[in-house]
Amino acid sequence: MEKTNKRILAYHYSPTSKTFHVVAEIKNEPGALGRLLDKLGEQLDFITDLAYNTGKESAIFSGFAKPTSDKVSRRTIGAALKSLSVVKDSEVTESNEGILVDTLHSGITLDGNRRFALFPVDAMSSTFGEIAALLGSGAETILYNEGMTLGRINTEPFVSMLGADVLERVHPYTANIYGALGWGNVTVGERKRDGSFIIRVNDCFECASGGRTRQGCSFMRGHIASSVSIIYGEKYSVAETHCRFRGDKHCEFALAKVG
Repeated sequence: MEKTNKRILAYHYSPTSKTFHVVAEIKNEPGALGRLLDKLGEQLDFITDLAYNTGKESAIFSGFAKPTSDKVSRRTIGAALKSLSVVKDSEVTESNEGILVDTLHSGITLDGNRRFALFPVDAMSSTFGEIAALLGSGAETILYNEGMTLGRINTEPFVSMLGADVLERVHPYTANIYGALGWGNVTVGERKRDGSFIIRVNDCFECASGGRTRQGCSFMRGHIASSVSIIYGEKYSVAETHCRFRGDKHCEFALAKVG
């Protein structure tokens, strides 16, 4: 299948029509989600939705939806939810002045316990650009070092979880986590006998703002250098040979062992 962006429920704006946020805690039993969707489908067309297991013998369904008719209201949706034996608890909120906000979730977790925060890609890229403009050439060193630090923080849990030997073998596969998190779609090239290899990043977040004020993705380069050094247990240097800041179609990093 073709790669696609993951849709996250945070807010939805529909100035000309009301929308609803439907949340239901359902029993963790076969067919429960299907029965819920069939029932709600009588009144709602879902814009986007998600479902996940709570680990407590139940699951959470959360969705933004448009009503199928003017007769649909919080009351009618609530009544439909209460009529289902698979629903343990539920909540329905309606848009306010056209804006619908997810008021259920207070954060984002990955792998069950690590908390994450979302930032717009263009805003983050522009922020790095502002830092570079304010601090000059020294900013690239700072961004590189910050990338190194985050690379270590992000990679060490995988070493603990999988073990160094396994992580090294599956590195070309686990590198897809970059894409899953919106950092860019990564392709890891074949590792040569001397340990060198290439990493290509399409749609790298750091250079998403474009422009020619910077010459490379220092933060991403630092993150890759730290991550790869931990994965392979040897220090690696990283040179960015292609970058969208320089007019290239993608970013490419050449990795080589140090010493």
